[in-house]
Amino acid sequence: MAVAVLAGVVSCRIENPLVPQHTPPPAPQEQPLPALPAGGGERAGSAEAASAEPPPPPPEPEPEQAASLDIEPDSLIGLDRNEVRALLGPPSFIRREKPTELWRYRHGTCALALFLYVGATGSDETLRVRHIESWAPGGEQTPPRECLNALARHARQQPTG
Repeated sequence: MAVAVLAGVVSCRIENPLVPQHTPPPAPQEQPLPALPAGGGERAGSAEAASAEPPPPPPEPEPEQAASLDIEPDSLIGLDRNEVRALLGPPSFIRREKPTELWRYRHGTCALALFLYVGATGSDETLRVRHIESWAPGGEQTPPRECLNALARHARQQPTG
């Protein structure tokens, strides 16, 4: 009988209005996780990943302009200092002997020399390219086209600023 009384006491609930009633939280509802973009992205469980759209695909790489560079050496004739620097970057060596300057570039297995002279007219003091030479490490002269283009490709790959 004691067990029956005890069972009755345990099953009997007295509601006390001063004691807050504990109600269990609702069972979580499963929601499908958003698909991850190809190559990774945010963690699937994060709030940002659930609400944000997948990032746009990376831009397609631009065609390698430097690889297709083909400059004719004669196109340098008549360029001034600023135009040469824009094309080839700063020279590795400059020799100044008025009224001329020798600009030397070196890269890889070649060297290129640009001879700049004061303009043809007496009033033009601008130094411009008048002659081009190139040579291999052994000192033998080589056609300047390949060396010029290698130097121009190298200059385009260098950071600006």
